[in-house]
Amino acid sequence: PAYHWPGDVPAVISLPELLFQAGMVGSKSEARRLISQGAVRISGERHSEFEWRPSQRANGRGVLVQVGSRRACEIFFEETSIQP
Repeated sequence: PAYHWPGDVPAVISLPELLFQAGMVGSKSEARRLISQGAVRISGERHSEFEWRPSQRANGRGVLVQVGSRRACEIFFEETSIQP
């Protein structure tokens, strides 16, 4: 599945909010628990922080976000929407 981020993207995104909005978790508290346990990967790299800074490389392309071994979603950002 894929999720398209609505509108402009701030320089820092709340990862629990992103996982919840993309439908990958049932609640933000579940997302925080999974992040703390090291079960979240972004583009193949384990992510253990509650905030995420999308890079300019994500502009116009999908970013693969995985939760555990069975849930994955590609997050798309509109071109030129990421604030420096």
